[in-house]
Amino acid sequence: VVLDSKKRPTKLKVICRELKKIYPNKIISEGTIRNLVRLNKELFIHFNRNSTYGLKKWEKSRTNMKGGTIINLVIEFLQNQDTPMFYGDIVQHVMHYRKTNLRSIISNVRLNLKNEFRFFNGGYIGLNSKTYDETNLNYKRICSNISSTSQLNTLIGLSMDDINSHFVSKFGYTVTQVNYLLKLQINKNIFEFSSDNILISVAEPKPRKPRKSKQKKSE
Repeated sequence: VVLDSKKRPTKLKVICRELKKIYPNKIISEGTIRNLVRLNKELFIHFNRNSTYGLKKWEKSRTNMKGGTIINLVIEFLQNQDTPMFYGDIVQHVMHYRKTNLRSIISNVRLNLKNEFRFFNGGYIGLNSKTYDETNLNYKRICSNISSTSQLNTLIGLSMDDINSHFVSKFGYTVTQVNYLLKLQINKNIFEFSSDNILISVAEPKPRKPRKSKQKKSE
C-alpha cells in the first residue's frame, strides 16, 4: 500500500511509520516488515544495504530500476558475459541503476568477502565461478602516457577511430580501454573533438591545488 502510493523506493522506517497511520490498531514493527519482504521476493525488492525497499513490478516497468546490492548488480552483469569485462563498462552498468560513483563500486568489488571476483591486468574483472578462454586473457596494464599532452598532441587531426587504432596497435590495449580513457580526458576538458570526431585541440591539464594542512586547535 505504502510503496504503491509513494511510487519510489522508500526506507523501512518510513514504510513502518506510514503503515502505523493506516492501521493504528495493528502491531507493526520494522522487523515484521523486513521479514515480510524477505518471504515475498516475488513482490518486493531491496536496494543496497540501507533498508530501502520497492516493488518487484517496477523492474519491468522502469528501465532504470533493479533491486539488490551493488555487488548483486556487478555479478549479474558479469554472469551474462562470456569474457571478463573492463571496469569502465561495469561502472557504467551499475550507475544506470544506482546513484553512486566509480570509487564506491570498485571498493565494493575489491572488498567482497566471498571472493567471487577474479581480477586481470588492465582493469578487467571476471567471476571465479566462470571458466574463461585463457588464451584471450592477456590484457595489458595501461600506462599513464596514453593520455599525456605530448602524446596526444601528435594525434591532432586524427579521428577517434584512428586514435583508438594507434594505441591498440602500438601498446596492445583493447579498444574498450582506450575509449574509456579518452572519454575521461574529454570530460576533464583536456582535449576536444569536433562534431565528426576529429581531435582538434589538446589543453594542458590544470595543476592540482596543494592541500592545505590542517592546523591543530590550540588548547
